Amino acid sequence: MPGLHYHEKKIEEIGRAELPALFEHFDKHDVTLNLFSTDWIMSMFLNFVPIEMSHIYLSLFFEKGWDIFYYIAIQILKYYNDKLLTLNDAGYIVGQIKQARIGCEHLLMLSSS
Repeated sequence: MPGLHYHEKKIEEIGRAELPALFEHFDKHDVTLNLFSTDWIMSMFLNFVPIEMSHIYLSLFFEKGWDIFYYIAIQILKYYNDKLLTLNDAGYIVGQIKQARIGCEHLLMLSSS
């Protein structure tokens, strides 16, 4: 799936630039981006965004394209950055990210302004 790999690489590129300590932490604990980003990409975040906010996200996505997707992906990682850096097990790190629903409302409001 070339599109999937493209979007994963884009998230990783931006993430390594904006969150170098977190991505080094991922490397140290063998956390590869595809362990959580595949779900994000395949669902376009619709399984993370609260249903009552999905119309806002979809409007932004259709208006701004994949840039809004990358923005939200990085903002979720930033939101959980401090917590993720305290976890020293790949399973716990990925589990925390996969449960990253809290904060989506805040991110959508920021990106729509």
